[in-house]
Amino acid sequence: MNRNPSRSERGYDRLAGWYWLLEQPVFRRDLQRAREACLVDLPPMKRILMLGDGDGRLLQKVLMTQPQAKVVSVEQSSEMIALQKRRAASVDASHRVEWIQGDAITVPLQTGSFDCLVAAFFLDCFTEVELSHCLPGWLSCVANDGFFYHVDFVIPENGWRRMRAKFWSWIMHRFFRWQTGLQSASVVPVEPLLDSKVWAERSRRELNHGFIRSVLYQRRSSQLC
Repeated sequence: MNRNPSRSERGYDRLAGWYWLLEQPVFRRDLQRAREACLVDLPPMKRILMLGDGDGRLLQKVLMTQPQAKVVSVEQSSEMIALQKRRAASVDASHRVEWIQGDAITVPLQTGSFDCLVAAFFLDCFTEVELSHCLPGWLSCVANDGFFYHVDFVIPENGWRRMRAKFWSWIMHRFFRWQTGLQSASVVPVEPLLDSKVWAERSRRELNHGFIRSVLYQRRSSQLC
């Protein structure tokens, strides 16, 4: 069947080959450092769900650090998936990855079926209303004692770091709105959407003057909804 790609998919298809270069002027290697920052804190996994990994640099690292894991990668852009497949092949791990091309909002996922959910620079693409609606469903895919690995931009509380972060956040959201039709206008804090009775923070790293944060959470036993 002929598909009619969405504006978002077409936009990320255009940007796929240039994604790494777009990061360089402001962040240098900080975004990739953040993607990888807490991987060392993950125990051996069997099944990992990755949402919106883009060009596959994190996927490649996950496959290297979790040699026994099977990975399901949900990504809407066919060009991004092509890059992911090349990176998986470069570490001889294509057989351990299932690719699903589609919108993560509508892709059906089984409750409690993954040891870890990875969302790196993905949740910032959604509005607060969208996250409030979608995040519980994504998190429900994580089994008891499983992990949620969240990497994203944050706005520091005060001072010049806050002003700097708000400026670059404004620039980035408007760029991606122009290119992909992104509806989100600012970074939405994720922590208030996580129930502290369900999710316990296990490790945290901050980079780029507090503008980037990597956090590994673990679902407490017997707290699967």
